[in-house]
Amino acid sequence: MNGLRVLIAYFRAALAVELEYRANLTVQALEAFTGLLTSLGVVALLFSRTSSLGGWSARDLVVLVGVYTMIGGFINLIIQPSLQRLVRDVVSGTFDSTLLKPADAQFLAGIGEIQVWKLVDVVFGGATVAVALGSGPTVPTVGGVVLSVLALLLGAVAVACAWFILATTVFWFMNVENILVTAQILFQAGRWPVSVFPRWLRWLLTVGVPVGTAVTFPAEVVTHAFNAAHAVTAVGVTALLAGFSRWLWRRGIARYASASS
Repeated sequence: MNGLRVLIAYFRAALAVELEYRANLTVQALEAFTGLLTSLGVVALLFSRTSSLGGWSARDLVVLVGVYTMIGGFINLIIQPSLQRLVRDVVSGTFDSTLLKPADAQFLAGIGEIQVWKLVDVVFGGATVAVALGSGPTVPTVGGVVLSVLALLLGAVAVACAWFILATTVFWFMNVENILVTAQILFQAGRWPVSVFPRWLRWLLTVGVPVGTAVTFPAEVVTHAFNAAHAVTAVGVTALLAGFSRWLWRRGIARYASASS
């Protein structure tokens, strides 16, 4: 509960700053709409020549694009900017101020910088999913919607932990910002179901950059029959990433403390 209060406080502070530059909202909305329209245009072009892609229909792919947009918005809203700030603070030696605060340092590092207007991507993505599901021949059940929301939350945790693992390497290797940029590039594969990729790349996109858990699985839950094996994989991957992220963080903090003492 205290963590939620801290998150709300950080969000309010970020919102107060952004309200001084309200034109940024218009720019972000245009950027998000253009990106979404481009993704949907690619889907439309693809399905003008085929009726299915790896068992996914056009409607299913639109849902997938919506989920991808939501998770991408979440990354750009809080994960990417916060962890880029973490990297800068560790390199410059100003991370001490975070360690001295009366809250979990990993949690604070994960919400250190919030780009409020990136919420537009989350809203647009959610609207895309809702419209696609509402226009289909069958309407998802309440249970299906609840499961898909839980899967989406699970995916958000998996992505946050994966990004944290990459950023935490700054305690050993100073120049890691390029690694975060590379992760963003790999995440763009989330526009497509992981099942369409070769086996080796599918593995990378399930564990390394958890596109399968964060994007494909939530979209699959609401558009296909629930797959227990995929659910177990998603939970296992998320648990693995969370545990390793915490372990690596503690090792990194110990190294940072000893280096600055």
